[in-house]
Amino acid sequence: MTFSGGYTLAEVAGVTGGTDTVVASLAFGPVGMAQTRGSGRVYVWGDEWVTFDSEWSTMPMIKQFWVNALGWLERLR
Repeated sequence: MTFSGGYTLAEVAGVTGGTDTVVASLAFGPVGMAQTRGSGRVYVWGDEWVTFDSEWSTMPMIKQFWVNALGWLERLR
């Protein structure tokens, strides 16, 4: 998975009711996080290049990454 020019993520200290799971990290910290909160789910990716564009069409693992991430969000319904 590519990561270019993004941001690290942090758990929200003191917030109760959710469970954070770091799903991707680099040497400087976590860059992908999933959270379950009550009956909902949240997925955060720290890279601002999150759309599937022509540069990504040659890298099938990026498309599969988003299929998996969005599928995880949808499964709760």
